[in-house]
Amino acid sequence: MAQINVSADDYPEVCHLRNTLPVTQKMSEMWLWSTTDKLFIMVAIPFVSGIGIIANGSFIITVIKSSGMQTVANFYLSMLAINDIYLLLMAFAYHFTLYFNSDVKYNGPWYSNMDCWFVWLSVYFGTFTSHALITLVSLERCVAICSPLKYGVYKGKTRTAKWMAAVFFFAFSHAILGLLRRGHLKVFCLIWSDIIDVKESVTIYRVCSPMHTLHTKADVIVEAEYNVVYIMLLITNIIAYVKIVKALGNRLISHDHETIQHSVRNQVARLLIINGIVYFMCHVPIRITSMMHIFSSFGMDILNNNQYQTFVLASRCFMLLNSALNPFIYAFCSQFYRNAFLEAFGINRRVKRDTVMNTFSLNSAPLSQTV
Repeated sequence: MAQINVSADDYPEVCHLRNTLPVTQKMSEMWLWSTTDKLFIMVAIPFVSGIGIIANGSFIITVIKSSGMQTVANFYLSMLAINDIYLLLMAFAYHFTLYFNSDVKYNGPWYSNMDCWFVWLSVYFGTFTSHALITLVSLERCVAICSPLKYGVYKGKTRTAKWMAAVFFFAFSHAILGLLRRGHLKVFCLIWSDIIDVKESVTIYRVCSPMHTLHTKADVIVEAEYNVVYIMLLITNIIAYVKIVKALGNRLISHDHETIQHSVRNQVARLLIINGIVYFMCHVPIRITSMMHIFSSFGMDILNNNQYQTFVLASRCFMLLNSALNPFIYAFCSQFYRNAFLEAFGINRRVKRDTVMNTFSLNSAPLSQTV
């Protein structure tokens, strides 16, 4: 590809001496999209996003069309499904925008700090909403199974509304914190060697970076805080899962004759535990990239820049895969969800509506009593 003959003098407001980086042939791999990057962006992300949007949309429709599915737990799971669709759409739009905007990695079409604020506030808000909802579902089931009397006393519209307000407050506050490391638009010039295959000899590079006065300290502090939050939520979920398993085990030992209730409770518990484990496992790679980023700020580079960027893309695919997998986990773990799905889409007319309603009504309090 022949370069368009452009010089740094054509961009005097950007390409001054302290804001210009010459790129040699050896350095070009660090700046240009690799074949692996292109496969992730053009194949993996669209495929996972498409499957996830269809699957989560199907779950939401199932909950809406099946009155037996309209419980508190399923309301929270529906909110999680809506958030997963939002994250999948955001990921698709974000990566395609970057890829088609420039031959240079992560060179975004940003023109002000407000652009950075909008993009990263949206990304962080969706991510932390997902964290909070997964934990909320675990705690809701833990209280319902371990302390049913207490759960019955405190259920109601007010409680559900307060929990959702807490979820959004948690997500928004951490999204605002994320602007410390992504809230400043940094613009500089890349001057390409003549032998490098790019469209223009000069590229105006735009990237969202840490705030002016804080620089790398904000980057490291926010990343560390995010990792701490992840670990705390992981521990909280593990404790809830252990309590649920113990409570169900004690009920089985007491030879309770309500076999249908046992079946439903066990399936719901298994569903939530598997869903939570898969969720946190799929977020491990992105936490690893976060730790590598922190180490690199202290001069301890584990991977070179090109390897690190590829690992970041792979980590994001794991996060998106989790958003796509949730409805499949529900179907795998619960025959009652499978029946409700078949009924909602008219696939199996032999599934009795009252059977679906009765089995799901045991999962948690009816939604009409709480929302």
